[in-house]
Amino acid sequence: MNADEITHLQFDTGASFTDGLLNIDKKPLWTCIDMISAEIEANMLINHIDIHNHFLTSILQPTKLADVCRQVFKLYREKLDVLNNCPESERLTPSALLVALQIVCVSRHQVLMRINECATTMETTLANKCQQFCASRGESMQPNHPIRSCAFAECTAKCINLQLKECEDSKETFNLYNEIAGAQMLMGIEAAFDGQSHQAHQLLRSQTIPLKCRTLIQKSLIASLETPKLEKSDNAANNDLPF
Repeated sequence: MNADEITHLQFDTGASFTDGLLNIDKKPLWTCIDMISAEIEANMLINHIDIHNHFLTSILQPTKLADVCRQVFKLYREKLDVLNNCPESERLTPSALLVALQIVCVSRHQVLMRINECATTMETTLANKCQQFCASRGESMQPNHPIRSCAFAECTAKCINLQLKECEDSKETFNLYNEIAGAQMLMGIEAAFDGQSHQAHQLLRSQTIPLKCRTLIQKSLIASLETPKLEKSDNAANNDLPF
């Protein structure tokens, strides 16, 4: 089997969960958290960081991870007054991009810096191979069948995660790619709701999302809340993102 890689797999899988659900409630306005997240995303796109596909590869280019995190913290410092005026309920439902950045800039920043050289091309090298492996097991991407699409996306993420652990056998790498994949799924859900994090979290709480993918997303949310014991470093990510 030599099928081309399905790009944006995790993102598109997340977006598929909203099929038939977009008109359940009147869409709320963007929260202040969403607006700040949109500014950060625009900045990342300018710097050629694809948050929807091969996110890990994008940020692990030489010096890019540290640069991205410095820019994120700089923007947050500039927006602190706005953030401090955000309702607490909004802070409890951070946008998917902020979840991903909390993982790569704080919770898993140190291990990503350590395995940078090993992991830089691993995602792009393995994505298609892992998709083919999962297809050989009867899994496939089927937009009209969320449970099947979810099984395929989860299988692919776990396959890449297993290989990524070869870079370093540690607690931090145990679910590292699964955590990033879960954040990308949440990005897909959020994008289907026009970038509104509240709606995405509402759907997640409804348990409409298939269990395997809901578990991946929950792993990313849990990882984003972890605060590692920081090593002495000049890297930018020496404090939690303030959300």
